[in-house]
Amino acid sequence: RFTLYEQALRAGLGLFYASEAVERDEWTQFVKALDVERQLPGINGVGFIDYVLAQNLDHYMEWVRNDGEIDFAVHPEPLYPDKFVIRLIEPIAINKEALGLDIGFEAHRRTAAERARDLGVSALTERIELVQDNKKRKGFLLLLPLYHKKGVPDILEERRMHFKGWVYAPFIGENFLKGLAFFGHNEVDFKVFDGSHVDQDAIIYNGNMELNTKGFNYSKVTQILIAGRQWTIEWWPTNKYTQPANSNTSMYILATGWFVS
Repeated sequence: RFTLYEQALRAGLGLFYASEAVERDEWTQFVKALDVERQLPGINGVGFIDYVLAQNLDHYMEWVRNDGEIDFAVHPEPLYPDKFVIRLIEPIAINKEALGLDIGFEAHRRTAAERARDLGVSALTERIELVQDNKKRKGFLLLLPLYHKKGVPDILEERRMHFKGWVYAPFIGENFLKGLAFFGHNEVDFKVFDGSHVDQDAIIYNGNMELNTKGFNYSKVTQILIAGRQWTIEWWPTNKYTQPANSNTSMYILATGWFVS
């Protein structure tokens, strides 16, 4: 599922490589063709974040408004001399609050964005609250860097010099993992935590609470690395779990058969 997200962002890079300046209508049609709701389960949308220096901000806002977004405004109030501004996001109906947001205002967003820019790789934020989610569930931004030169420059100085922005995807952790527990006839369930260990304060996904786990007191903890972030997964059997046959049982039956014979 994560690979689907990343490939969608890479398709967005291709659109920018093929165009001098991707306009709002072009991006709308591109995301519409991706069929986000059906083909990218759990994702909130696909967007683009411009890298803008403070001295260019007025000219930038005029340009965006001339592209049809007449009420476009950067928010919150500028905190840094460089801005990471969400200019394009679709579907717009469920992401309107994110339009114009300078994601550099908050440490987790800024750290992941700078990592993607400087290393030329996809980067995932720590868990955050998306401004477009009124339920305040824990979510993430997945970011992929775009450079004026097609491809990723070889050295850090060039990556910063030729940097243009990020193709990105916002998603809710709960939605991202929804439905993934329904394997093996619901015999196994899991929780997911942001970080390298089980921490209830860093929970992303709380499992299927409808599945009774009474009677089983063992679990397994594993880790997975996703775009620079480590997630911890705690697994346990549900009341539908069928324990594998004990190998000693078959040996006992065989020995008994030999004895009787």
